[in-house]
Amino acid sequence: MKSRATICVALVAAGAAVWALSRRAPEAPPPPPPTPPHEAEAEPEDARAVPQAAPSTARELAQELPPATGLSPAQGWRGVVLDEANRPLPAVAVHLLESPSNDPLAVALVAERRLSPAPLATIRTASDGTFALGLPVTQDRVYELFFVAANRAPTRVTGLRLLSDQWFDLGIVVVGTGTVLRGRVEIAGSGAPVPSAMVTVETGTTFVDAALRALPDGERSLSTTVDAHGRYELLVPRVGTVRVTAMAPGFARAVRTGLDLGTQPLPDVDFALPAGLTIRGRVHERNGAGVASARIEAWPEQAALPPLVATSDADGWFNVQNLAPGRYRLRVSARSFVATERLEVEAGRTDLLIAIARRSSLRLRVLAPGGTLVRDYQLAVRRFLADRDGHLAYVPDVPDRRVALRGETERATIDDLPNGTFVFQVAAEGFATTFSEPVDLAAAEGGDGVVRELDVTLSAGATIRGHVMDAFGRPLTGATVTTAAEGADPDSPLWRVLAGAAPERITPRTATTDADGRFELPRLSFGQYQLEVRHPDACLARQNGIVLDAEGVRTIAPIRLVRGAEVSGRVTIGGRTAAQAKILLTTPSNAASRGSAFRLEAIADADGFFRMPRRVPPGMYELRAAALDTTSPEAQPFRQMQQLQRSAVPLSVGDGQERVERDLDIPNDH
Repeated sequence: MKSRATICVALVAAGAAVWALSRRAPEAPPPPPPTPPHEAEAEPEDARAVPQAAPSTARELAQELPPATGLSPAQGWRGVVLDEANRPLPAVAVHLLESPSNDPLAVALVAERRLSPAPLATIRTASDGTFALGLPVTQDRVYELFFVAANRAPTRVTGLRLLSDQWFDLGIVVVGTGTVLRGRVEIAGSGAPVPSAMVTVETGTTFVDAALRALPDGERSLSTTVDAHGRYELLVPRVGTVRVTAMAPGFARAVRTGLDLGTQPLPDVDFALPAGLTIRGRVHERNGAGVASARIEAWPEQAALPPLVATSDADGWFNVQNLAPGRYRLRVSARSFVATERLEVEAGRTDLLIAIARRSSLRLRVLAPGGTLVRDYQLAVRRFLADRDGHLAYVPDVPDRRVALRGETERATIDDLPNGTFVFQVAAEGFATTFSEPVDLAAAEGGDGVVRELDVTLSAGATIRGHVMDAFGRPLTGATVTTAAEGADPDSPLWRVLAGAAPERITPRTATTDADGRFELPRLSFGQYQLEVRHPDACLARQNGIVLDAEGVRTIAPIRLVRGAEVSGRVTIGGRTAAQAKILLTTPSNAASRGSAFRLEAIADADGFFRMPRRVPPGMYELRAAALDTTSPEAQPFRQMQQLQRSAVPLSVGDGQERVERDLDIPNDH
């Protein structure tokens, strides 16, 4: 869990955010036609020459790009891909992927299992460098575009959002030649070239590296094989710090970390590979049978480097190669077995025997309050964290499932449970979601996992009743009341990321107030709740501190909503339209420090117009914005941080004020 928490915090620091839908404002008059890009010429001898000034912005390019009407799907992104000399690039592969900020847990799985996220859609640029790529359905997700071309460094544009029935003009996307990483791989002590050596560059960002591996054109941007003289060349972006690895059969792996690609000229990165060592052994069950397809990871104990990996054969034998002298930590995992570690294993050992235990099983019977057998239900397994006040955690390799018992069968069997303490979450029609008591499962000393039986009796749960009023005490019909965990704050990026990393005990449920403003939320599992109340003509309200610990009806105090104001405006950057800009509305920093933090985010539409996703209560606020930058994608996160600081303007919402319009102009630092 600590590693996942670290990943989550890192993602928040990188600017993971949930964007809100905005309303498109009337069309602005079209600008005069732009000067067309230069016609294609021969590739310049110096690929790193200073690029010519780009003649077009996203708004000015609109008349050159494919028309938005008639495109299928109905929304997406379009633009033009140019080289560093401002010339169109045809046949560039444009790949659309989801951003890792949508699911931080997926990043952990990518790192642990070397998974590769597949592109959602792919297209190639036309002869004039233009492209149009979209999705048939809009979702509240963040997307990324990867641009990959032969003999060019891959380019990544992130922080993209979709709005229904809108095509966003990204304008110019510069896919440069980057810089060439060169070097030689030789045999240590002899200077002779290492045959068939493979050199790999990794950004150190798990998702980006995995995404590049998944792209049809991406492999050559990550690795290459040396020539007959042991020399290699790789095209890489000009910014960023990377790790470079050289490997070859029979030789130890060599790694260079912290290489700054912004250094000019980029020095040669040479490797001298010593003879490699191996760790050979066998993975077997307690009864001596070999375990096939086990994954063996060898982690160096003296260096923060990625592991070297091997897989056991049909008889359980494995051979981890390319090891340098030293001690390693071995982690062995296999389906249906408990993961096992061996410490201080010396490289060169060839007689290692590793016994692993089979995982535990549980046979579950679910009963109604009167003792009647329940045959159909949803079942989830959650890890119980006794040292964290009984909080729950997901068990990634034990998926949620539907149980439908037939015939004489009374119990559902859950196999392949790892060691640990668990609760079993049962949801059945007509009952509240019910959690079992904690159950401890562990492999016996010197043996395999246990087989336990457990009965769970379902509960009717608790019911929350209440009513919602407007600012004048009148019943408010049509308000939606939604349950959430105590302390939930969906407006906070940190809370959103951490909330997705752990399950809650509360029951998610929504009700709508009737003509008298009343609502009822039945069959709620026991836990600590808060209610979120929304209405299109009022500000959001939260009711905290609702503890449900017994069956029955709990009537809460009336919830009153203030009307507030709609906040909208237009965003420009240096006086030009800033489509897909991020707009942030917060309480002033001094107010936030006193515990009255307020935060809303919106996205500017294709014409730079934005509207906050809900009404804003009376008070003093700050409004900020940051623009999407396709000309220098690698520098975008840092530039956006500066823009958010420099674009801040005060905004006041008065009592009884219906609408507040405020435009923002982001300083252009280009």
